[in-house]
Amino acid sequence: MLRTGTQDSYIRNRINMPTARSHAELAQMDPKIRAQAFFSARVAEAHILDRLREVSDRYSRGEIGLGEARNTLKDFLKTEGYDPHKAGLKNLASTARLNLVMRQNAAMANAAAEWKRMNDPDTMKIFPYVRYHARKDSRSRDGHKELDGKIFHKDDPFLKTHTPPWEFNCRCWLEEITAKEAGRESEKVQEPTPPEDVTIDSASGFSFDPEHAFETFDLASVKDADTRESIVSQMEAQFGVEYYDLKLGWFSKKNNNSPPILDHTSIESAGNETKKILPHAAEVRWTASNGSRIPAREDIVHDVSSINRINSELYEIGRESDLSCVTRLNVEHMSLDAGAKTSIKSGAITLNIDYLNGYDWKQHPQRGGIYSDAASLVYVNKEIECFIRHEYWHARSKELFGTEAEIVTPQMLRNKKILLGLFNRALKEGFNITKHGGSSAMEFFSEIKLREKFDKTSLPDYIINGLKEIK
Repeated sequence: MLRTGTQDSYIRNRINMPTARSHAELAQMDPKIRAQAFFSARVAEAHILDRLREVSDRYSRGEIGLGEARNTLKDFLKTEGYDPHKAGLKNLASTARLNLVMRQNAAMANAAAEWKRMNDPDTMKIFPYVRYHARKDSRSRDGHKELDGKIFHKDDPFLKTHTPPWEFNCRCWLEEITAKEAGRESEKVQEPTPPEDVTIDSASGFSFDPEHAFETFDLASVKDADTRESIVSQMEAQFGVEYYDLKLGWFSKKNNNSPPILDHTSIESAGNETKKILPHAAEVRWTASNGSRIPAREDIVHDVSSINRINSELYEIGRESDLSCVTRLNVEHMSLDAGAKTSIKSGAITLNIDYLNGYDWKQHPQRGGIYSDAASLVYVNKEIECFIRHEYWHARSKELFGTEAEIVTPQMLRNKKILLGLFNRALKEGFNITKHGGSSAMEFFSEIKLREKFDKTSLPDYIINGLKEIK
């Protein structure tokens, strides 16, 4: 179900908001908060909301199906005193309520990503209008059917409260159309609604404005003191932040201007440092050679040193660029027959520490600080750093070039055209790249980004200039 980095960003960046409020009371909440927070009516216990969020996010990402998500939560909620056999939406453990939570949050994540894509300036030039589509069956509500076929300009304030899903279980969708297409059906084009006349028309009072989904969370918008304090606790526990002003409602990361600690002697503390450097990652996991998450005694020094080096390079990458594309980091032993791999679709990077530290790099001649006949570009004494940076740029290729993305923007296409031009010219002119780097444009990109970092003078001007154009 997960389709874009934007969609994953929305899923990851919402704030958990435990609340004792009912559906009716939540309907009165600031729409910005509704777009930026994860909550469910009358779920005030933080640990229950955390578990609900965890499973909901996995379903929204397409990692598990609806049945597995629902059954996982039913088993958990049963231990919390809920009765999974009791019907009705008021029962959090009921099939109907859990289905609603899973589907609604997945639909909102999809809508947020669609809004971001459709309102890209380049996309707006080509498709400035949308046609509203409602499901034409007995389950479709009258208010939704009435909008079927109507055409709206994307800037119409009406869409702030009527972008699907604008009601629970809404199954409507928007189709992008050109100005020419809209002109052929001018009778269906709606006059823009004045902002002061925009209303929430859902029977439940629910509304969702995806425009707010990517704005900075403003705690001052949460009027209830208990809810504010609960959010503060969640932020401190999850992201390591200090809260400064309850009225202004802003956060700051602890030691925000201080570099991370890169000489840990404990694998647990080194791993926790990794989590601080990758605050948006859903999982950071390191596994010892004995298969456990706690290393065997002889592995401790070896692993800590490796993780410190990984942390150092990740920190440098984060200072230069954006680490949010790394959704998972797995540091493992002997699970791969190579040093690393990346799932571009999911953003998960796996490093095989046994390979990186145990491989006999000295078998390769060293020329200019490089293992000159290795399959991939690896700099001497920077083996781990090269692999993590190489895989990072694979993870970034989804948002830069649309690799394995179902939705490709005009900017991604421009970037890909630039990259292919550089790749083909490099091959034609005999630019010195490794066998691995010459196997595809994406491997070439990761390799020249390594050169840009560690040996920029080895790059010709046309590659340096081309890299600047890839945004």
